[in-house]
Amino acid sequence: MRGLQKEVDEDQANAPILQPLKDRAERILKDMESRNVTGLAAIDLLGALAAEKEALIAEAKASGLSADAFGVMIALRDDPALTGGDIDVRQVAGLIDELRARYPNALLNDDERRRLRGALYLPLLDLSDEDRTRIVDLIMRSLLS
Repeated sequence: MRGLQKEVDEDQANAPILQPLKDRAERILKDMESRNVTGLAAIDLLGALAAEKEALIAEAKASGLSADAFGVMIALRDDPALTGGDIDVRQVAGLIDELRARYPNALLNDDERRRLRGALYLPLLDLSDEDRTRIVDLIMRSLLS
């Protein structure tokens, strides 16, 4: 866990990819502390997470997407609202780099942040209002953190 935190802190290029894994590792450790998971099960889950990390880094390099865009794709690809629909998660992720370039100051500028948020709604119009808002919020947290 500490090693993963150190990697997230030191490897800013891959931080968007590693952050969800770090969050899952934290949940596993909390489950172990609250005795929802046994120590052996936690070790197995953390081992699987380590293997997944290596696979994700390789997949990210092969994808041609930036780390931010790939991180969004990973966060969205198992989302139930997107798995059965007509929305291509990779296409949404590919839009991330274009929008980051179009709104480079979204982190600091309220107007750019609103425009970025609005642009993220467009490829998700086929979703329900709740799902669309939830997914845009998830993307915005990922991009602005």
